[in-house]
Amino acid sequence: TGDDKGYYFVTSTLGSLCALDTTTDEAFVNEKNSVPSIVKTVQEDSNGEYGESATVDAVDVVNYRLEVTVGTGVDGDYTITDKLPAGITYNEGSSTTMIAGWNLGTDYVVTPPSSENDNTLTIVLKDDKLATLDADEKIIINYSANASGLKLSLIHI
Repeated sequence: TGDDKGYYFVTSTLGSLCALDTTTDEAFVNEKNSVPSIVKTVQEDSNGEYGESATVDAVDVVNYRLEVTVGTGVDGDYTITDKLPAGITYNEGSSTTMIAGWNLGTDYVVTPPSSENDNTLTIVLKDDKLATLDADEKIIINYSANASGLKLSLIHI
């Protein structure tokens, strides 16, 4: 409201742009892009189920799952960061996607957690590969860690 009829350049927080030429009193622009979403779960070793928490002790391998839902109309890589809790040590090389044909290094890149990056795992899903997926398609990423720094603990996501 309050703007004169005319020619406008419109952008969105998701990176869309359009030009709008209006000769009417009202013009509506509907965002058709969507933000990708992610859900993290951990596997309970007693029943094999993935959920928001799990009990672990020092001899356990902790299995994590990240479920990424692809957004629509957004260009660029997806960068996922996951800070591992104290006492949990990432198993190098354990990050895998559950989509056939995804190759480590070309389709996604993994930077393992370390003391230099505040124990944060970073996974970058490459734009070229993401462009081949449909909107709302799911990418499942599994990785594991050792609980050797723990006695007995309940891990919450």
